[in-house]
Amino acid sequence: MVGPGSELSPESGLPKGFLVHYFKFNIGDYTSHTQHLTLMEDLAYRRLLDVYYLQERPLNAGITSVARQIRMRDNEAEIKVVLEEFFTLVDGCWRHERIEREINDYSTKVQQASNAGRTSAQRRLNARSTPVDVPLNQPLTTNQEPVTKNHKPTTPLPPEGFGFFWEKYPKKVGKPAALKAFKTAKLNGDLSAVLADIDRRMVGEDWRKEGGQYVPHPATYLNQRRWEDGETVIAEPPPLHDDSALRHLQEQRAMSKPPSEAIRARLAELTLNRLT
Repeated sequence: MVGPGSELSPESGLPKGFLVHYFKFNIGDYTSHTQHLTLMEDLAYRRLLDVYYLQERPLNAGITSVARQIRMRDNEAEIKVVLEEFFTLVDGCWRHERIEREINDYSTKVQQASNAGRTSAQRRLNARSTPVDVPLNQPLTTNQEPVTKNHKPTTPLPPEGFGFFWEKYPKKVGKPAALKAFKTAKLNGDLSAVLADIDRRMVGEDWRKEGGQYVPHPATYLNQRRWEDGETVIAEPPPLHDDSALRHLQEQRAMSKPPSEAIRARLAELTLNRLT
């Protein structure tokens, strides 16, 4: 616990030693997006999330440095797979869109609560006849939401919704091009339609045949606005016409009888004579 007499940090205005970090973890959402990972890839992703929230800043671009930071030095290959799939490399740092958004949201909430507390304390101070010292910079400690140190990102974040599109799309290639196409598309309220279209195509024949070879690159899908295509309807083949010749042959075959015992014995005798 942090008491009223705790010494404040000049950098953040928070009590020194205040290390309560909390973030919401949706088990179903996480599992749906990571069930294809190996055991070590899953472990690496969980540790990368913890470090990101704990430090409240993007991860270093060096794979070796990141592996050492999360105590997985022998698993650089798995870490590289996770970083390239779930993070975006921007200005030499690995950024995670959802974490950045949550940190900024928490920062705004804490700042608003702090400002409201200062205003309320100032009003109480002005109402008193005898001035008293009021600790105006004492932070709220009733919740365990993270208090951020980085209030503003140094670089622009990906557009809203791109993270959901990237996690959903089955072919993860050309992420920078996909990000540019996503911005150009200006989906506005069409994101749900895009995600629904991807779900439909993932169970369709075109995207499943030959191991997904015919799934277009994400940038191509966005640039051509494929979600606006009409759904392909495959017509039923016409019924086969009756073939009288084939039916007659089948009837003759059904009426034919096997040769008698005498005929079979004579054929066997002729065959034996020919061989001798």
